[in-house]
Amino acid sequence: MSKEKQVTIIDKLTNLGLPVTDAEKIVDSFSEVVDTMQVLDKELVEFNKHEKIDEKVCQQAKTIRLKLVKNRTRGDEIHAELKSTLLLRTKAIDGVRNVYKLQISEREAKLKEIETHFERIEQQKKEELHKQRVEELSKYVEDVSIYNLAVMGDEGFDELVKNSKTVFDNKVAEDKRLEEKRVEKEKLDQIEREKIEIENEKLKKEAEERDKLQIEKDEKLKKEREIQQARLDNEAKKNAKLQKQIDDKKKADDEEREQIEADEKIVKEQQAQADKARELAPDKDKLVSFSNALEAVALPTLKTDEAKTKLNEALKLINQAQLLLKTL
Repeated sequence: MSKEKQVTIIDKLTNLGLPVTDAEKIVDSFSEVVDTMQVLDKELVEFNKHEKIDEKVCQQAKTIRLKLVKNRTRGDEIHAELKSTLLLRTKAIDGVRNVYKLQISEREAKLKEIETHFERIEQQKKEELHKQRVEELSKYVEDVSIYNLAVMGDEGFDELVKNSKTVFDNKVAEDKRLEEKRVEKEKLDQIEREKIEIENEKLKKEAEERDKLQIEKDEKLKKEREIQQARLDNEAKKNAKLQKQIDDKKKADDEEREQIEADEKIVKEQQAQADKARELAPDKDKLVSFSNALEAVALPTLKTDEAKTKLNEALKLINQAQLLLKTL
């Protein structure tokens, strides 16, 4: 390594606070690596003159690269050796420092305890006083940390306790009054709720009873309507049946009347023919024809027994008249 470069590196290390002798020693430790690097740089200058890459050039590149690897590895080894030595030195320095530091610290602590003897006694008194005052004031104040009780004068503390107790007692009395009022209101509210519940229950039962009566009324009305409808349906059936009977009777009467009219017409025609024949026939034949005409008369349809009896008596007389007419 050139003298100029060594000086430059040493200057930088001393600027960081490192002693000159230590800086020179560190630089000298890496002189082997630096010297080898200067030799390899010259080889690289000659190697870079090749204009064409062939197998020989590739082999030379590999040879120089391996030399560089070896030199870098040697630099790493020197670095590790220096750090290992430095680490051991640091541990030794720390060990020596800890030995005397412990001895000095023990002496300092003992002297400090003697030095602050009365201060600690005074601090202990303050802490005890603060504890007592906190205990007493806490009876009336929730947060006593807002007061500097340890340095407060006795008169000021007594006044603070007195005022705090007054405020506390007033608050307790007010809370009691509000609680009694709340309890009384709760009782009244409970009574009112019970009244409302009783009234609601009464209204509920009345509504249920009305609903029950309405249901019974509706069912009764429904049954009455069903009975009325059944009666109307029955009467309608009876009326329909009666109407049918009337219509059937009317039809039968009409058919019977038409048949009677037809029979009467036939009888009249036959009678007319018979009258005409009788007028032309002898008296005996006329009487026989008249007898036959009586036999051909259509008999009426009768309903009552009395009418039927009269008809039978008339038929007997007609039969006797027929026999009489045929004896001439």
